[in-house]
Amino acid sequence: MRVVPAVRKTQSSGALPHVKGAGEFTLSNSKSKTRSFNSLEISVHNKLDSLESAWRTLEKNSNITIYQRFEWISICLETIENEPNFQPLIVTAHENNKLVFILPLSFQNGWIKKIRWIGGSHSNYNLALIDNEFAGRVCHTDIRHIVGQISLMLHGFGYLKLCCQPSQWAGQENPLLALDHQPSTNNAFGIELSDGFENVLKKGNGKRKRKKFRWQTRILENLGGARLVQASNPAEVLEILSCFHSQKSSRLRNQGLKDVFGGKKEHLFLKKIALNSLDKDDPTLTLFALKIDGKYRAICGGGVLRNHFSAHFISFANDELAYISPGEMLVYMLVEKLTKANFKSMDLGGGEERFKQSWCSQTIEMVDIIIPLSRISAVYVWVFRQILTIRRLIRQNPFLWKTYKRLRIAATRFQSHFNNN
Repeated sequence: MRVVPAVRKTQSSGALPHVKGAGEFTLSNSKSKTRSFNSLEISVHNKLDSLESAWRTLEKNSNITIYQRFEWISICLETIENEPNFQPLIVTAHENNKLVFILPLSFQNGWIKKIRWIGGSHSNYNLALIDNEFAGRVCHTDIRHIVGQISLMLHGFGYLKLCCQPSQWAGQENPLLALDHQPSTNNAFGIELSDGFENVLKKGNGKRKRKKFRWQTRILENLGGARLVQASNPAEVLEILSCFHSQKSSRLRNQGLKDVFGGKKEHLFLKKIALNSLDKDDPTLTLFALKIDGKYRAICGGGVLRNHFSAHFISFANDELAYISPGEMLVYMLVEKLTKANFKSMDLGGGEERFKQSWCSQTIEMVDIIIPLSRISAVYVWVFRQILTIRRLIRQNPFLWKTYKRLRIAATRFQSHFNNN
């Protein structure tokens, strides 16, 4: 059924977006632009306050991940993106005064003005919030028409970057696949838990996993064994997060990678969202840690939504017990715990690490959508798409990926040596 035929342009009373000087962007305090067609009205907002109630209602009636929840988005804007270089650019669509569509976007200033998902690289899965009943009525042509109107409203910006989208989620196709897209650099991986822990093991070399877990358990007997701890109070949250940041920064530095969790705002984001999630049935961020000999040796943080656990991050200590693979031990115990708690599924986030593939029976195919919003940016977007394609090819080729990682580590060591001299 077509719900988007002709377009009727209207303009709200607020000021329209405009560019001042070299890259400055100003948006009105409420709606900046509005287009209405048939019974669907599309608007752009730069504040969350007026949307909270309708947003939370739409959450309950749309196929989303933890990264589209109002709580996650609002805390992200209060912390990570609370700076002049970022500004919310939240696109909504109402049908007969009912909110049916949200694109939670953010404007990032630069020599080419980029619009991307709120949270950027901190969000493992990005989706539009689309009312289930509305999504069932629209076809691919409708989605292309709606996004086409949004692109016209945002004309004058550089490009729209809608990366890291699952092609399917919870058994439903991502409606934005109606747009031109390409594979992301990495896929993600999921585990079906509803059949019990033994069946999970059978799907992924269970004999080897049991043997290794027994070996790990024997090794740790003299140290009092290993416990899987879930943070249940503010003190534990802060202690586990402190260990996580130390573990993650050390590992990423050794790999020649930037620590996306390393800044003060990122620290504040994780702390606020974890503390806010305490004692909630569906926490947006809950923390699990493997405790051995009084120390947290591996950590996993993730959120719960509709009986599904999404891992946001995993880290482990590079210390005297690293040889027993505490990260793998944590995953083993966490999967067992979640199956006993009757979770139906979980995922281990983006990235194609070996341990994820060994546990997961489901591949979550990820896609990127990049839309130029001006003639000038069209060439840049074309080049950027080719770069992403090359990255994907390197990541999928074991030899090229191993060579790339070695070069990256060598470059980091050379730079470190150069800086110290």
